[in-house]
Amino acid sequence: MARGPRRFHRWKWLRRSTAVLFLVLLVLGARDDFHWFRGSTTGTRLFEVIPLSDPLAALEITLSSRTLHWTMLTGAAILVGACLLLGPVFCGWVCPLGLLLDVNDGIRRRLRRLFAPRKAGKKAERGPRVPRATRYGILGLVLGFSLVAGVPAFQIISPINLVSWSAVFFAAQSPSAVASSTESHDSTAETLTVVSPTDESQASGVAQPAEAPPLRRAWNRVVLGAQAIRHAAGPLLWLLLALIVLEYFLPRLWCRALCPLGALYSTLGRFALLRVRINPQQRGKARCEHCAYDCPMGIEVMRDYTLAGKPAIDDLECTRCGECIDTCPRGVLQLGFRDKFPPAEGCPTCGADAAGTQASSASVGDKPHNPLHVIQSPPAETPREPHAP
Repeated sequence: MARGPRRFHRWKWLRRSTAVLFLVLLVLGARDDFHWFRGSTTGTRLFEVIPLSDPLAALEITLSSRTLHWTMLTGAAILVGACLLLGPVFCGWVCPLGLLLDVNDGIRRRLRRLFAPRKAGKKAERGPRVPRATRYGILGLVLGFSLVAGVPAFQIISPINLVSWSAVFFAAQSPSAVASSTESHDSTAETLTVVSPTDESQASGVAQPAEAPPLRRAWNRVVLGAQAIRHAAGPLLWLLLALIVLEYFLPRLWCRALCPLGALYSTLGRFALLRVRINPQQRGKARCEHCAYDCPMGIEVMRDYTLAGKPAIDDLECTRCGECIDTCPRGVLQLGFRDKFPPAEGCPTCGADAAGTQASSASVGDKPHNPLHVIQSPPAETPREPHAP
């Protein structure tokens, strides 16, 4: 199944850019001189006025404390309203862990192309399927535990929060800390540390070591940032690393089968207006199934939607990430709030219209409508041989 010329994946880089921007805002929000955006993945405040709260965190804290926190609930209501309109876009466009796993999945696919036999093809690149209903059960367990035990457990162990915390702790190392690492750090940091000369020592004329080169200072920052993450995350860091390794064998396991926050957003965005729309005139002309092979959520885009004659992808798990749009060679798919494609011609076999509605039996007989007819061209007429007497 040839891929053809390599194309620029616009939607992939757009969604990765928004997720990186969110992480950058979280890091800047930890500074004293940045007041536009403060908080974490659990709750943030925009311009020190507008609260934004994770709906699952709001539910957990409300159930565990048995108290209504109106600021937090207001922030959760804003994100719920956005989800009702846009769908679970947080999962595809904002989630820090989703960004990490997206990059990790890209590395996994490239490694498989290098080392897997070529006869395996794109279908084997998807990996084994995992049951998607599992995360809805985990969502129920998380909420039930918060109610019974009085502890918002998922907010404590959430890998999503862990990624954002790690980014903040890593970036929180000040230049002075990098330049003046003490003996409390490990031998690697001690070896690379160079103490900057002070004004007093310069005035005294005492010889001081030269300032460390930029590359060494950058490595100091990496070492200290890694140590800060290790001390802050503790055992949870091993949980995150185990999840990353596990996804090489069960691709997108967290997003598809384990994430309770994704389950909540998918439920809220079930009837969102923003959808991946299907061009009725182009569907089925190239049955490459690249859209299904590359979908992060494992949705059978071609089989269940384009070939089935549906106007849009209404799968509960669709995060509107645009991966299927990037990979489609025919431009069959488009992200939008309403259909912009011209209607398809009627079915040449049974007379159904573009929506798949069959015409009256008086004009077309009693032939049942096949959804594939809408995307097929009329069969060429061939001369018939006379019947034998």
